[in-house]
Amino acid sequence: MALLADPYGNRLVAGTHAIDPDKRVDYLLEVCDPCQTIWYTVNGERVSDFYTPRYFDPVRNDVSRFSFTGELTYPLHILPGGYISYIDSLDGGLYQLRGGETQPQLIADQVTIATTTTALRTIVDGDPRTPGLSEAVVHPAEGAPAAPFSGDAVRFASEQWASRSAEAVLASPRDRL
Repeated sequence: MALLADPYGNRLVAGTHAIDPDKRVDYLLEVCDPCQTIWYTVNGERVSDFYTPRYFDPVRNDVSRFSFTGELTYPLHILPGGYISYIDSLDGGLYQLRGGETQPQLIADQVTIATTTTALRTIVDGDPRTPGLSEAVVHPAEGAPAAPFSGDAVRFASEQWASRSAEAVLASPRDRL
């Protein structure tokens, strides 16, 4: 998922600071990390939950979906075992805020970031303090819109389209074929 949203690992999204709403920061686009401990199934395979574009909304509302499964219930929500990373506009440092914590951790200072060609996501993932995943911390979403038979649904829709197309061709006057 992350490679689709940010193939180079450096995409930033401006937003309100998760703890201090009067402050602005640039979040590293890490679509699965705030909810990385949640999974749902697609064709019998576990896939990670991910946040939606509404995740960075400046205000909370009750009608938006902040993650695919709905486990993230408000903007900038971080589940236990998850995290978000951002660049602070005041000091240029790369910080990480983990679920359940109130103080961010400095991952890399401005000098480190300026003197490397390493992608920001690689810096974050390489830091030993970044929460990892194991079977002990991941669990299925409560009300996940799982798609256990999505392959069958696609096949059925394709067969229906093919059947209707064949009927249309057979019903056409012979002089038009």
